[in-house]
Amino acid sequence: MSWIKPSAGNLTIVSALTNIELFSALARREREGIIPPDLIPLVRNDVLYHFETEYLVIDLDSSVMVKARDLTTVYPLRTLDAIQLACAIYAKNNLNLPVTFIGADTNLLSAAAAEGFATDNPNLHL
Repeated sequence: MSWIKPSAGNLTIVSALTNIELFSALARREREGIIPPDLIPLVRNDVLYHFETEYLVIDLDSSVMVKARDLTTVYPLRTLDAIQLACAIYAKNNLNLPVTFIGADTNLLSAAAAEGFATDNPNLHL
């Protein structure tokens, strides 16, 4: 995932809920015994560091939430996926920059493509 490194020169845009999703995934991996408990605090701190220093975080304001709600009536999206896509739409509309939507869920990527995003699935690059 070299595209996410600061040296790649890309702006990484995430929703404010992304760190909650990451913390949840880490906790699940810890419970499953996939990640050792002593590593979890280090990874959490790393996540928080990147959020504070490298990523543009889109807040979950009412306009984003209304857009997310509306997206669920158009596409077969889960709640959090709709919020992620709504944040991407907000960023695209307000930054006037080309945005590539990165995700691994096919429904989400299809919806993002329908909304005019270039898309990429990191699982295709493993």
